[in-house]
Amino acid sequence: AETLLVVARQLFPHDRLGDQYYAVMVDSLDKQAAGDPALRKLLVDGVGRLDSARGIAWVQLSNGARDAVLKSTEGSEFFATIRAATINNLYTNPLVYRFFGFEGSSVEHGGYIRRGFDDIGWLPSS
Repeated sequence: AETLLVVARQLFPHDRLGDQYYAVMVDSLDKQAAGDPALRKLLVDGVGRLDSARGIAWVQLSNGARDAVLKSTEGSEFFATIRAATINNLYTNPLVYRFFGFEGSSVEHGGYIRRGFDDIGWLPSS
């Protein structure tokens, strides 16, 4: 679980987000893997490959070494699974929206034109 959380944070680093937001992805994968032996094997084997790449636990490597090892798995099913799970669980979490200034869906409020389309303060006013 710790390795999966650090992988997610390494792939999508946001200093302002606490680990609890990344842990949602780990929890989701854990629940799926409980009922899917193939997914469980994929995750266990993937973490094992990360840990064996340099002879010590992947999470104990320096940031640069972790990046290099992770990059070597980029085309793997393990990498794709973690990447997709992180995107689907991190960026669709309404609790994370506030960190990025996203106000959520506006369809039920008449669309963005009437709900903050031009209320951002970080663009010059032309």
